[in-house]
Amino acid sequence: MDTNQQKTAIYTDQSGDTRSETTAEVVASVASAQAVITPKEAQFGVKVLTDEAIEVDLYDFDKTAIAFDSQLKYWGYCMAHNPWIILLVPFQFIWGVMMGMRIISVKTCKKVAFWFANLINNQKNVEKFWDKYEKEIYDFFLPENRSGRKTVVVSASPAFLIEEIAKRMKVDYCVASTFGKRYTMVGEICRKQEKVVRLKKQLPNIIVKDVYSDSIKSDKYIFNLGERCFLATKGVLTEIDKPSLD
Repeated sequence: MDTNQQKTAIYTDQSGDTRSETTAEVVASVASAQAVITPKEAQFGVKVLTDEAIEVDLYDFDKTAIAFDSQLKYWGYCMAHNPWIILLVPFQFIWGVMMGMRIISVKTCKKVAFWFANLINNQKNVEKFWDKYEKEIYDFFLPENRSGRKTVVVSASPAFLIEEIAKRMKVDYCVASTFGKRYTMVGEICRKQEKVVRLKKQLPNIIVKDVYSDSIKSDKYIFNLGERCFLATKGVLTEIDKPSLD
């Protein structure tokens, strides 16, 4: 394999730009999301796209490449290994109840869900978390079992959590929910239609070949970007037709 192909360039959108696209506009944009556009510079100054279109395979992460929701698992891990932050649990419980009653949105709740990370060495905890759970990655997602095309992970979980395991798994590009210096979420949650919006913005020069996800309902938008679609169920892949966007 060429040395340049082994390099990884993982980044997320730090701009926090707001958008006013409607669902209809996002759905309409899916068909054109594979258009070849001029190269972009990555957030950290690394050129990640060439003059030619790049073929990629696209993966959801939580419950697709691994059995659990990594952000919830990480929350529990941090509570267990940094007991002083349990003092925040009553406040988080109240936020959760308010979200369940639809007093506040999922976005508002998630915006503050990781404030506890300010009270710990977050990077060290992230690394130890994946030291423990990396072995639970499903076989089909391991680097040696993938197609050999460039790999893109797109996830609703925090970028600071997903980027670490993406590097270990030799993922080429990582698109995830963005959090600022104080671990407050910036912009929208990277889920559903927002995944398409971010992919178009951050990786406009790609042709999506295979798409993998555990959820047709949540990820029908990214499924419609690919040539082939695979439903992942507890590590078992089943090829499916493109789901309807209706």
